Amino acid sequence: MNEPNIYTVWCQESTGEGTIWISHVEAEAGTSLREIRRKAVKQCREEWGYDEIEETDDQDEGDSGDEQTGSVHCLGIARGKVDLLFWEDTNGMGGGPMNFESMDVAP
Repeated sequence: MNEPNIYTVWCQESTGEGTIWISHVEAEAGTSLREIRRKAVKQCREEWGYDEIEETDDQDEGDSGDEQTGSVHCLGIARGKVDLLFWEDTNGMGGGPMNFESMDVAP
């Protein structure tokens, strides 16, 4: 059995406000980019405590537009496990640097 591919993903509320969620998702080889985006949004919504997922994206499979599900959208996907060493996420809302202790940050 093949090992799943790992992707680093960024999501945010669709309003563009609030913090940016950064995490890793796994997908089997051959999984479409659209499905990886959906997995990212679903995982983000679950971690943020959103209720049911509302499918709002009606784009064609080949469309490179943003995947949006309910009030969360996927900002980006990187192939592999990207270990961020620093991310400043203050967005003018009084936030601060994010804590990446749980993301296996290199020494």
